[in-house]
Amino acid sequence: MLGERLRLYRLAKGFSMDDLVEAVGGAISKQALSKYENGKMKPSPSKLVLLAKALGVKAARFLGEPQVHVELVAYRKKSRLKEKEKDRLKGLMQLRMEIAMKIQAFLRAEDGQGLGFSPYGVSSVEEAEEIAVELRNAWGLGMAPIPNLLDTLEHNHINVLLAEGDGDMRFDGLSAWVKDETGQNVAAVIAARNDVSWARQRMNLAHELGHLVQSPQGELDEEKAAFRFAGAFLAPKALVLSDFGKRERPIRMEEMLLLKKRYGLSVQAIFRRLYDLGLISSSAYRSANIELSRAGFKKKEPFDDEIRPETSLVSELRAIRALKDGIISQEEYDLFIGVKVAGLNVVTGTEPVKPPKKALNPEEIEELNRFFRAEESKEWEETDLAL
Repeated sequence: MLGERLRLYRLAKGFSMDDLVEAVGGAISKQALSKYENGKMKPSPSKLVLLAKALGVKAARFLGEPQVHVELVAYRKKSRLKEKEKDRLKGLMQLRMEIAMKIQAFLRAEDGQGLGFSPYGVSSVEEAEEIAVELRNAWGLGMAPIPNLLDTLEHNHINVLLAEGDGDMRFDGLSAWVKDETGQNVAAVIAARNDVSWARQRMNLAHELGHLVQSPQGELDEEKAAFRFAGAFLAPKALVLSDFGKRERPIRMEEMLLLKKRYGLSVQAIFRRLYDLGLISSSAYRSANIELSRAGFKKKEPFDDEIRPETSLVSELRAIRALKDGIISQEEYDLFIGVKVAGLNVVTGTEPVKPPKKALNPEEIEELNRFFRAEESKEWEETDLAL
């Protein structure tokens, strides 16, 4: 278990093995680190603390066994997502949700709050329209535009992790179920990029929500169903018909930009929404995409720099409640909030961490010794278990 936890924290930090070796100043070799992670050798207490400090956590975080596990949704369909990036994001999700589940259990006991939906079976993209309306009604959103989608998701207990994409911009969003020891879904989490425009971020969040709330049946394309859900959730049919009218007609760009501000969707996504609702023809839709491409709007649109991406304080407020009631520790609170903004700090790696210069304090030594005495630690000190 220690090796698995060490690897989890390293990946969540965005460190390669070489990065971690550098972060501890070469005090641990890459070969030894590999053996630690694969369970072939156990580190000494001093080196375990050295690794923990390099990764920004307490050594005890490597020693516990998680009660919940993250299971990604539909990531195999996301061909652009690199395996390393997937592991990094899954690691961040796992770390965040281990603490989030303590908070969620506390809130359920205090307020009766918790995740309020299960996936709906869907066999066609058209059914996504109905599911979007059902969820909006269940969340009390009506048919009005959603001013802050991020806040709405967290208010309804969808945990959101904001993270930076990689250099090739392969990551847009990722969703996952959190399962307990019996395999039951007990929570949900979405990872989304924080270095994109506000409209694109909203679409990414809604798209990943679509993966969570829909269970595609048969040969239905999961990505198309999720995209259709996202459009219907952010711009429901009744709202679009009220704003645009109920029949096909010519469109002016000024109108599209107004709708962008109203729905929080890109112009490209709005054109697609109008096409899906039969308000523009296929030829008009193709022409619109050609014009958007010529204008350079495929990469950047008007208002992208003027309106900042959304923020939410819901999870932080809930974490403070749990902290004040002794449900989570100060260290767990700090880690929870740190992972929340990991895309700005932890994920990108920032500057290498220098190895600590001071000796272990008595509390650290005793904490580790208590654990080692409780485990099968007869050969713990740098023992190569493969021999």
